[in-house]
Amino acid sequence: MDPTKGNTKTVGPKVQLPQTYDILEGSVLNYHCPFIPGNPSQTSLVWTSSVNNRQWNSQIVSISSVQKSDDGMYTCTATNQMTPTGYPVQTGSQGGNMHLNVQCM
Repeated sequence: MDPTKGNTKTVGPKVQLPQTYDILEGSVLNYHCPFIPGNPSQTSLVWTSSVNNRQWNSQIVSISSVQKSDDGMYTCTATNQMTPTGYPVQTGSQGGNMHLNVQCM
C-alpha cells in the first residue's frame, strides 16, 4: 500500500477485549474482536486459543458448541502494513487477551 502524501508512518490497530467472557457450556460462541483500525485502516485479524493452539483467521472466534475444555485464554491479534515508496514495509500489530469462562449448566 502506498501512503497518502507526507504520511509514511504506520500506526497499529488497537484491540479492546474484556478480561473475561462468561458463556454456558453447550452454547454457540460467535465473538467479534473489537478493534480500532490503525493507519492504514486495512487490518487482518487472527484469534488464537492457548488451550489447544487452535487458530481462526477472522474477526470472529466461532465455536459451535462450547465445552468445558474450551475454557482458557483467547488472543485476538490485529495487524496492518504500509509500504511507503522508497522505504521498507512497516508493520503495526497489537493483541488483546480474553479469558473464555465456560460455566456448567
